[in-house]
Amino acid sequence: MDEQERFRREAIRERIAFHTIGAAVAKNAGVGTGILVSDGGRRFVLTAEHVVRGVALDDIRIWFRPSSAIVEKDARSAVPKDFGGFTFGESVPFVRAGFVSERDLAYLEIPSSYVIPHHCLPYDLCKSESFVRWPDERLDGVTVICYGFPVQNSLEITTSNGVFNALGSVFHECNYDRKLNDTEWKFLASEFSSAKDFLIAYPDSDYVYPKGFSGCGVWAVGGEEVESRVWQPDPLLMGVARSFVPTRGLLVASKFPFARFES
Repeated sequence: MDEQERFRREAIRERIAFHTIGAAVAKNAGVGTGILVSDGGRRFVLTAEHVVRGVALDDIRIWFRPSSAIVEKDARSAVPKDFGGFTFGESVPFVRAGFVSERDLAYLEIPSSYVIPHHCLPYDLCKSESFVRWPDERLDGVTVICYGFPVQNSLEITTSNGVFNALGSVFHECNYDRKLNDTEWKFLASEFSSAKDFLIAYPDSDYVYPKGFSGCGVWAVGGEEVESRVWQPDPLLMGVARSFVPTRGLLVASKFPFARFES
C-alpha cells in the first residue's frame, strides 16, 4: 500500500483503539474485550454477556488504552523491553449492569462522576443508526475490523517480582461477505441466526485463537472507492463479537441495532 493509505489505516486503528477497553474477571483468570459507548448522554462499557456473567461489578478490572500511540509488533518477536510498566487494571464504580441475553450482550453503566482518561472516547451509538436499513447487498465487500485482546497473544515475561503475562491487542481485518452470510447458518447452533447476528471469516490456522475477542467491536471502514456507502471520518460500529466457531473458521457477531439498556 502507498504511504497515504498506510497513514489512513493507522488513523482508523487509533480511532478504534480510543473506543476499546480490555476487561478481566476472576482475578484476571478471564479476559475479554469491551467498547466504551454513549447512549442518550449515558456512558457504558458494552461487551459480551458471557464475559461478565455472574461476576460482581466491583470484581471487574478495566484496561484503558495508553496515552501513547499504538506500536504494532508480532508478539512472537516481542521482548520484555518492548513493553511498558505492568498494570492490574482499574476498578470502575459501575452503577449497574444490564443484559440482552438473546444477543449475549452486557451494558455496564459508568457513573457520570467517573472521569474517563482523556485519551479514551465513548462511541456514540447514534452514529450506527444508519445500519438499521442496510441490506446485505449494500454491506457486501465493506472492510470490517475487529480489535481486541485474544489471550493467546500474551507473552510470558519473567521479572524480579515474578512471572507476568503481557497481553497484546490484535486487529483482524477482512471484508463483509454476503455469500458467507447467506450459506453458513445451517452449520451453526440454533442460538445464532441471521435475524440478529452476522458472520465474518476468521481462519484459526492463520491467526491467534480468538479467546478474549468476545465483546470486541466489529467496525465498518472503507475508502474513497466506497465513499457513497459507508465511509466517514470515523469507523462505524456494526456489531459485537460473541462467539468463535473453529470448525467453520467464523466469528459470530451480534449486529446493530442492539437492544438498549433501560433505566
